[in-house]
Amino acid sequence: MVRKRPMGRDKGGKVTPNWEGPYRIREAFGGGAYGLETLKGEALPRTWNVANL
Repeated sequence: MVRKRPMGRDKGGKVTPNWEGPYRIREAFGGGAYGLETLKGEALPRTWNVANL
């Protein structure tokens, strides 16, 4: 289980939380990239680098 940093428009502002989650690692790719899914089993639409987890 991991938490991820919010990216893009979801970032919010100063008072928003720095992390989202928890998520489950669905698949590990080379170079530190991971596919994530919610705890309900819904896949997130892109891969995430380990620097953002």
